[in-house]
Amino acid sequence: MEHDPRIARSKMRAFAQLSAVTGIMAGLFLLGYYTFGDPFPLVPTGWSWAGFFGNFASVASLIALMPVAFALWVLLPASRTLRVWTVLGGASMALIALSCLLLVLRQIDFQVQGVTFAICIAFVFGWQFVVSQQARRLQPEQDGLLWRWGSALGSIGIAAEVVLASALLLPWGSAAQLLVLTVGGVPSVLSWLALPLWTLALSRDDFAGRAVPLPRGRAAAF
Repeated sequence: MEHDPRIARSKMRAFAQLSAVTGIMAGLFLLGYYTFGDPFPLVPTGWSWAGFFGNFASVASLIALMPVAFALWVLLPASRTLRVWTVLGGASMALIALSCLLLVLRQIDFQVQGVTFAICIAFVFGWQFVVSQQARRLQPEQDGLLWRWGSALGSIGIAAEVVLASALLLPWGSAAQLLVLTVGGVPSVLSWLALPLWTLALSRDDFAGRAVPLPRGRAAAF
């Protein structure tokens, strides 16, 4: 029995919009916090509220992104690669959200949260790249601007995280390490800030209308 993929698509749209809006808010709050405030204060400062709300908005954005990842798995043709990266990406979103929440609750420090974010965000970028590549192959005759954008952001994000990881091999605090951290950090941050914009574009795209029908047993799971 066939199942209309637009059922999963309609649910994905709502979660994608929620993830995009809260993700954009998180980016604005955290940009304000790190630009105008002291990012590592020993006591609360006048901009601490921006970091607080930025982390909570990040939690909401990542939690909402998890069902988006699952919906794309439902809509796209089944493959082992897609299944593995859906699990890895979803788990990484959950771990980043948990680390943001624990940071706000002062259960972990910034260093632990930063390491968790740096590791997990690479898997989120990997998930974005894989689903974009899968979608491009599904409808090659269509205008794939959304999926080319997703592939570019994912690949840039992964490359940036590899560069950041290589900085650990350099002498700590050296000029070379600071240079590598800058080279990797700038595209990593920009890719992260662009992720909710891509998610917003995904929520407005007519992908479901072009998706192929799927067996009811799989699509009905969402």
